[in-house]
Amino acid sequence: MPPAFADLKVNGGGRVGTKLNGSLNGTCRRGICKISGGMRKGKNKNILMHRLDKFDTRGGSIKKVKINNSKGKIQTIVLSVTDPRGAFLTVPTFLKRRSDFVLLSPGGIQLKGKGFHNVGSLSLIAKPSFKVDHFLFHAAESKSPSSELMTPGKIKISSNLSVDGNLLIDSVGEIRIQDSTIKVADSLQVVSKTLRGNMYAPYDQQAENQVSISNSSLGTAYGNLDVNVSRRLSTTNSAPAIDIDQSDLDAAGKMSIKGRINNPSRGLTAPVLEIDSSNLKAKRLLRVKGTLRNFQKSKDSIAVALSGRSSFASDRETQILGLFNSGVDLVRSDAVRIGNGSGDRASVSFRGPVKIIGKIHDFQSSRSSYAIWVTESDLFAFDDIHLSADVMNVAWSQSTSGVFLEDTSLLSNQIGSLVLSSSIYRVDDSISDFGVVIDRSNINYFRDVEIDSWADTSRVRVAGSLGILLDQAYLQSGSMRFSGYGASGVQRSAEFIHGQQSEPADLRIQPDDVHNSGIFINKSRLVAENDIKIDGIAGEFQSFFGENVSMPFGVYIFKSNLDSGRLIKIYGDGGSSYSGRTSLATGVHLFKSNLSSLKIDLMGDGGDIFYVSQVSSQVALDGNEGLLLESSRLDTSAQSTPSFNSRTKNSIQLNGVGGDIKSEDASRLRFDVDAMNGVSIVGSELISGDTAYWLGESGNTPHGSDSNQGIYIEDSDIFFYDENLDRQETALLIGVSQSGTNNNHGVLVFDSTFISPNSDLAFDGEGAINASQSGELNRGIVFDNSFIYVGTSAPYLDQIQKPLNKSKYDLTIFGSGGQGYMDNDGVVDFNSDINVTGDIIIDGTAFASSGLNASTLFKDTNLSAGGDLFVSGNTDSIFDRATISVQGEMSVMVDGAFIDHSSVLRTSVSSPDSNLKMQSMTTQNLSNVNQISVDNFKTVQLDRSDIQNSIETSEAALFSNLGSVVQTSFSTPLSLQEMQAMLLNEIKAIQNRQ
Repeated sequence: MPPAFADLKVNGGGRVGTKLNGSLNGTCRRGICKISGGMRKGKNKNILMHRLDKFDTRGGSIKKVKINNSKGKIQTIVLSVTDPRGAFLTVPTFLKRRSDFVLLSPGGIQLKGKGFHNVGSLSLIAKPSFKVDHFLFHAAESKSPSSELMTPGKIKISSNLSVDGNLLIDSVGEIRIQDSTIKVADSLQVVSKTLRGNMYAPYDQQAENQVSISNSSLGTAYGNLDVNVSRRLSTTNSAPAIDIDQSDLDAAGKMSIKGRINNPSRGLTAPVLEIDSSNLKAKRLLRVKGTLRNFQKSKDSIAVALSGRSSFASDRETQILGLFNSGVDLVRSDAVRIGNGSGDRASVSFRGPVKIIGKIHDFQSSRSSYAIWVTESDLFAFDDIHLSADVMNVAWSQSTSGVFLEDTSLLSNQIGSLVLSSSIYRVDDSISDFGVVIDRSNINYFRDVEIDSWADTSRVRVAGSLGILLDQAYLQSGSMRFSGYGASGVQRSAEFIHGQQSEPADLRIQPDDVHNSGIFINKSRLVAENDIKIDGIAGEFQSFFGENVSMPFGVYIFKSNLDSGRLIKIYGDGGSSYSGRTSLATGVHLFKSNLSSLKIDLMGDGGDIFYVSQVSSQVALDGNEGLLLESSRLDTSAQSTPSFNSRTKNSIQLNGVGGDIKSEDASRLRFDVDAMNGVSIVGSELISGDTAYWLGESGNTPHGSDSNQGIYIEDSDIFFYDENLDRQETALLIGVSQSGTNNNHGVLVFDSTFISPNSDLAFDGEGAINASQSGELNRGIVFDNSFIYVGTSAPYLDQIQKPLNKSKYDLTIFGSGGQGYMDNDGVVDFNSDINVTGDIIIDGTAFASSGLNASTLFKDTNLSAGGDLFVSGNTDSIFDRATISVQGEMSVMVDGAFIDHSSVLRTSVSSPDSNLKMQSMTTQNLSNVNQISVDNFKTVQLDRSDIQNSIETSEAALFSNLGSVVQTSFSTPLSLQEMQAMLLNEIKAIQNRQ
């Protein structure tokens, strides 16, 4: 409450010769108060010192204050007020001659009214002393220390100020600027700092350093604008150190808003620096920085908080920094928070380049920590924007995140680029760590979007580290690039790694998470005009053997759509583990997702498994695949009607290597290990507009394992188009199975369709090359119940492009069987339909020494070639209930060729009558049908040593079971003797050719 009457008072001139209305012991309570006299200080005696006991103009009786500085060349007037209540100015203050003015009042300053006139630079100081031109002025008239603690003075301004020079507002305590308009020609500084020590006026340690600017306007015409607050002592103050609310700050030079709190008390801590519904603008650098150090038992601590409708503009760069150091026993801590999560959406715009930095260092026992958290906000960027998070030395954390965007939209003007980066160093014993998270958020209209997240190795464990998580997010930009690296967990001692530790650390993990993964994209959509490039590397997880399961993906894309105008390139490296149960450590896993681009390149390396003792043999593992496409669609035609770029090859390139299984001892233990495939395509559709090169290599292990394929394709439709007929293209699939026991194929195609209407198609597969000698079914190439169309298309698939012309395109199949005892064949086909307008070249090789391994095996197969059919191999070639139609020549060059199930020998057939040419030969019985239809059934070559045995076996089966049912195209069926003569004649012809 204001006093009953105003009062200006001086006793004894304040020992500096100050006169009030002409008296050294003067008072002034009404009218015009005149201050004169004083003491000249400084080296050049150009500083005029005044001291008043009271300075209070409230009440309305005093109209103005005049200070006489007409004598001499006075550059600065210092007016100190010793009243513990402070100084109260509500009327204009005039200087007779223009000079700088300093109001020094340790008890505080309250300014409300029309301000100061004829003043150059202005300083409002609520401190015990002040230095001008290297000369220290003390407000108190005595240098002897006071026995009583002084309450820090506050500065409160509700006024319109216009300062021709600099303005300094400096206090030990609170500074509050409300409902004010402050215009400064040069620089403006607002400072509130705790004194480190003061021998003349001891201050209460509960100093509440704070700057509050509300509903005000602060601006500089030429200079900088600085707000600086530092709380160095423990305080019970729950208000922000800097609070800017519904205000405009405009600097012609630099702007610096800096708040710092050291050693805060326990309990609730408000943001160090909060900006709500305000506009900050700087011609040069605009910097906002909040720092919090050495805090404990905090419930909700924030270094920098932005909310409401705010804007930041700089012609150079805007920097927003939130720094946390040394926190213990925390509930929630955020270095930078945008939005308050209360349901009221924040709207923040940035004009000019922006960099937002959040740092969290040296945390212990933290439940939830975010370096940068943006929630329920709309951010608008009109230039480049970079969000950078740095997390280091965090222990016993339940959840730690670098950059977290939640329920947020981030929009640009199609000119700026967006960078989200996060680095996590030395995080120990953590349950959930995320580098960059985009949750239920939209990012639109950026020129480029780049997301980088990297996590360092942990000293103890990291149970749920995830480099990049996109969850129900929508991203649209010119191009995108993601790099995510999951953290690794490393145990302390070698004894633990070798399973010798008696009391292992607690490594409990939630089994339904994607632990230590590089990148997880969930139910999201990414749209880029140019490229989308994604690199994800999972961490290595070293765990003690137990029931826990970790699933460290390199890149996992689930129920998401990726659309690119030029290129989608994805690389993933699955996580490795020691002595743990690791499943689905896939390099790249697409599940129920759609990728559309002119070119798609997918590359994946499965995670490796390291075993250190025989107890590990009890573990069941599966799914450490290089590349897994599951229930997904890949399309290199960006439009519904295929349209391909003549300069860019519209192709799908796949490259996958399965994870290895390694042991630190020499034992060959038996593991239940499955699906360490190089490339797996399950229930998917792939449309590749140009040449394709697919390479799959299964994992390698010295231990027994099953079902490790180089390339595995099941229940999928794969189409290879090429509308550019000026170049010869070939779609090539190469699969290699490195090792295993049973069912380890190079290429396995099951219940699938391949269509290549305008280019050649080639398969090259190699069965398990490091299989046990008792292994079975380690084949090079396997087709099972599938359709392969080259130069044509399936008539029942209307959406598939018809061939552009009647050119002939070839199918080439090379298969090498793996090691093992039996059925390790080179090329095998079961119940498939193969239709080719050109030549079919099939080469099968069986490397196993047993006689139960064939070069090629065709069972219940339809083979149709518009050109030639050539079959070659190093051992038996078996045709079992096969239907073959060849318009050109058919050649079989193997050691042994025969038709199984009561069939005829596959030899060249000609009529005894040289004038007649046999067009077909059919063998029939009640249960089996084998048919060969050729225009020129010209050449079948057998190894000399196998001829007689093959003839005898085939003849006995044929003539004993079929008898006279055997017929040719002749009108009269051949007799038994005629058929035998034909075979003998052909044998002689073969022998003569050799």
